[in-house]
Amino acid sequence: MPVRGSVPTCRKAYLFVGTDPLTDIVIFLPDDKFEVSLRAVPCENALTHGKVSTMHEFGIGEELVAAVVTELTRFSPLPRLQKVRVVVGGLRQVIPDNLLFAYEVLSRDTPAAGSALEIEILPLRGECTDCGWQGEITLPVFQCGSCGAYAMRTLGGMELYLDSLEIEEG
Repeated sequence: MPVRGSVPTCRKAYLFVGTDPLTDIVIFLPDDKFEVSLRAVPCENALTHGKVSTMHEFGIGEELVAAVVTELTRFSPLPRLQKVRVVVGGLRQVIPDNLLFAYEVLSRDTPAAGSALEIEILPLRGECTDCGWQGEITLPVFQCGSCGAYAMRTLGGMELYLDSLEIEEG
């Protein structure tokens, strides 16, 4: 069950996500409610140093919701959105559950509210500049799958785009 309290150095409400307030994530809730400005930090940092950093899935989610709403407003009347499909490269290091949560929170009270988010993660791909091998690279080591060289050039993995919207015609 979430624990609510206050962080004196930040003077904002917070919500623990998890069971251990020193290792899990804290989500700051301005004015004690979910807003576009949600921030997440490791609890230890928030409680001991008062520092706040933005969880990048919320930034991506914010841009995604804005793009979806822009696309939906091209229709008159507004259609009911069923599903949003987004493609994310593996090098973006997006945690799908965090992006799903961000999308759910950020799409509330928008024409995208209640729609499902489908995330396709594309692998990090590279090419060895020594032997020409091309294939999937496993993080965190950028090493050739053929000759073992570290002379790799990325070919894919930074993708991030809205692929499709599934709407209900009415």
